[in-house]
Amino acid sequence: MKQDNNFDLHEFFPYKIVRVADLVSRGFSEIYIKEYGISRVEWRLIASIGSLETAFAKELVEHTSMDKVKVSRGIQKLVDKSLVEKQVFENDLRSVQVSLSVKGKSLYNELIPRAVKWESELFEVLSASEYKEMYLTLNRLAQRLEYMKDFEFAGEET
Repeated sequence: MKQDNNFDLHEFFPYKIVRVADLVSRGFSEIYIKEYGISRVEWRLIASIGSLETAFAKELVEHTSMDKVKVSRGIQKLVDKSLVEKQVFENDLRSVQVSLSVKGKSLYNELIPRAVKWESELFEVLSASEYKEMYLTLNRLAQRLEYMKDFEFAGEET
Protein backbone atom coordinates (compact mmCIF):
# COMPACT_ATOMS: atom_id res chain seq x y z
CA MET A 1 0.00 0.00 0.00
CA LYS A 2 1.42 3.33 -1.07
CA GLN A 3 1.72 5.95 1.66
CA ASP A 4 0.49 9.50 1.17
CA ASN A 5 3.54 11.66 1.87
CA ASN A 6 1.29 14.72 2.12
CA PHE A 7 -0.56 13.39 5.15
CA ASP A 8 -0.13 15.63 8.19
CA LEU A 9 -1.47 14.09 11.39
CA HIS A 10 -1.79 17.52 12.98
CA GLU A 11 -4.17 18.58 10.19
CA PHE A 12 -6.22 15.36 10.29
CA PHE A 13 -9.60 16.33 11.74
CA PRO A 14 -10.09 13.34 14.09
CA TYR A 15 -6.65 13.94 15.60
CA LYS A 16 -7.20 17.69 15.88
CA ILE A 17 -10.60 17.43 17.58
CA VAL A 18 -9.36 14.83 20.07
CA ARG A 19 -6.36 17.03 20.83
CA VAL A 20 -8.57 20.09 21.40
CA ALA A 21 -10.96 18.02 23.54
CA ASP A 22 -8.03 16.79 25.61
CA LEU A 23 -6.71 20.33 26.09
CA VAL A 24 -10.18 21.52 27.14
CA SER A 25 -10.59 18.61 29.52
CA ARG A 26 -7.17 19.11 31.11
CA GLY A 27 -7.67 22.87 31.34
CA PHE A 28 -11.02 22.64 33.08
CA SER A 29 -9.86 19.76 35.28
CA GLU A 30 -7.51 22.22 36.98
CA ILE A 31 -10.62 23.58 38.70
CA TYR A 32 -12.50 20.46 39.73
CA ILE A 33 -9.50 18.29 40.61
CA LYS A 34 -7.28 20.79 42.38
CA GLU A 35 -9.93 22.99 43.99
CA TYR A 36 -12.68 20.47 44.71
CA GLY A 37 -10.89 17.12 44.83
CA ILE A 38 -13.19 15.32 42.43
CA SER A 39 -12.33 13.28 39.35
CA ARG A 40 -13.52 13.77 35.78
CA VAL A 41 -16.11 11.01 36.21
CA GLU A 42 -17.33 12.55 39.47
CA TRP A 43 -17.55 16.01 37.87
CA ARG A 44 -19.63 14.70 34.99
CA LEU A 45 -21.94 12.84 37.36
CA ILE A 46 -22.39 15.84 39.66
CA ALA A 47 -23.14 18.11 36.70
CA SER A 48 -25.62 15.60 35.27
CA ILE A 49 -27.38 14.76 38.51
CA GLY A 50 -27.54 18.45 39.40
CA SER A 51 -29.18 19.34 36.10
CA LEU A 52 -31.60 16.40 36.25
CA GLU A 53 -32.25 16.74 40.04
CA THR A 54 -32.81 12.97 40.36
CA ALA A 55 -31.75 10.26 37.98
CA PHE A 56 -31.53 6.53 37.64
CA ALA A 57 -28.04 5.15 37.11
CA LYS A 58 -29.02 3.89 33.64
CA GLU A 59 -30.13 7.43 32.69
CA LEU A 60 -26.73 8.73 33.73
CA VAL A 61 -25.02 6.25 31.41
CA GLU A 62 -26.84 7.92 28.51
CA HIS A 63 -26.61 11.47 29.85
CA THR A 64 -22.85 11.36 30.52
CA SER A 65 -21.81 9.09 27.62
CA MET A 66 -19.95 6.89 30.10
CA ASP A 67 -20.26 3.12 30.47
CA LYS A 68 -22.30 1.63 33.29
CA VAL A 69 -19.24 0.46 35.25
CA LYS A 70 -17.79 3.99 35.36
CA VAL A 71 -21.17 5.41 36.33
CA SER A 72 -21.70 2.82 39.05
CA ARG A 73 -18.23 3.27 40.54
CA GLY A 74 -18.49 7.06 40.25
CA ILE A 75 -21.82 7.08 42.06
CA GLN A 76 -20.38 4.96 44.85
CA LYS A 77 -17.40 7.33 45.26
CA LEU A 78 -19.79 10.29 45.42
CA VAL A 79 -21.90 8.47 48.02
CA ASP A 80 -18.72 7.78 50.02
CA LYS A 81 -17.89 11.51 49.86
CA SER A 82 -21.45 12.35 51.01
CA LEU A 83 -22.11 14.26 47.78
CA VAL A 84 -24.82 11.94 46.47
CA GLU A 85 -27.66 10.03 48.07
CA LYS A 86 -28.90 6.87 46.45
CA GLN A 87 -32.11 4.94 46.75
CA VAL A 88 -32.35 1.28 45.84
CA PHE A 89 -35.79 -0.08 45.08
CA GLU A 90 -36.79 -3.32 46.81
CA ASN A 91 -38.63 -4.68 43.77
CA ASP A 92 -35.56 -4.14 41.54
CA LEU A 93 -32.23 -4.10 43.39
CA ARG A 94 -30.41 -3.18 40.16
CA SER A 95 -32.42 0.02 39.81
CA VAL A 96 -30.67 2.83 41.66
CA GLN A 97 -31.96 6.40 41.80
CA VAL A 98 -29.58 9.16 42.85
CA SER A 99 -29.78 12.80 43.82
CA LEU A 100 -27.32 15.33 45.16
CA SER A 101 -27.08 15.56 48.93
CA VAL A 102 -27.09 18.97 50.63
CA LYS A 103 -23.28 18.90 50.43
CA GLY A 104 -23.48 17.84 46.76
CA LYS A 105 -25.94 20.64 45.91
CA SER A 106 -23.62 23.14 47.58
CA LEU A 107 -20.71 21.88 45.49
CA TYR A 108 -22.84 21.94 42.32
CA ASN A 109 -24.01 25.50 43.01
CA GLU A 110 -20.41 26.60 43.50
CA LEU A 111 -18.86 24.64 40.65
CA ILE A 112 -21.33 25.30 37.82
CA PRO A 113 -20.80 29.09 37.78
CA ARG A 114 -17.03 28.40 37.74
CA ALA A 115 -17.52 26.06 34.78
CA VAL A 116 -19.59 28.62 32.88
CA LYS A 117 -17.02 31.34 33.61
CA TRP A 118 -14.16 29.09 32.46
CA GLU A 119 -16.05 28.26 29.27
CA SER A 120 -16.75 31.92 28.51
CA GLU A 121 -13.06 32.77 29.03
CA LEU A 122 -12.13 30.01 26.59
CA PHE A 123 -14.47 31.39 23.93
CA GLU A 124 -13.38 35.02 24.30
CA VAL A 125 -11.26 34.46 21.18
CA LEU A 126 -14.38 33.80 19.08
CA SER A 127 -16.96 36.29 17.90
CA ALA A 128 -20.60 35.50 18.66
CA SER A 129 -21.14 34.38 15.07
CA GLU A 130 -18.02 32.17 15.11
CA TYR A 131 -19.19 30.55 18.34
CA LYS A 132 -22.68 29.93 16.93
CA GLU A 133 -21.28 28.48 13.69
CA MET A 134 -18.86 26.22 15.60
CA TYR A 135 -21.68 25.00 17.84
CA LEU A 136 -23.96 24.26 14.88
CA THR A 137 -21.13 22.57 12.98
CA LEU A 138 -20.29 20.30 15.92
CA ASN A 139 -23.96 19.35 16.20
CA ARG A 140 -24.11 18.53 12.49
CA LEU A 141 -20.97 16.41 12.77
CA ALA A 142 -22.38 14.56 15.80
CA GLN A 143 -25.57 13.82 13.87
CA ARG A 144 -23.57 12.61 10.89
CA LEU A 145 -21.49 10.31 13.09
CA GLU A 146 -24.67 8.87 14.63
CA TYR A 147 -25.95 8.21 11.11
CA MET A 148 -22.66 6.66 10.00
CA LYS A 149 -22.44 4.28 12.95
CA ASP A 150 -25.67 2.63 11.77
CA PHE A 151 -23.75 1.19 8.83
CA GLU A 152 -21.28 -1.65 9.10
CA PHE A 153 -18.64 0.33 7.25
CA ALA A 154 -18.54 4.09 7.63
CA GLY A 155 -19.38 5.82 4.39
CA GLU A 156 -20.95 2.74 2.81
CA GLU A 157 -24.55 3.74 2.42
CA THR A 158 -27.13 1.39 0.97
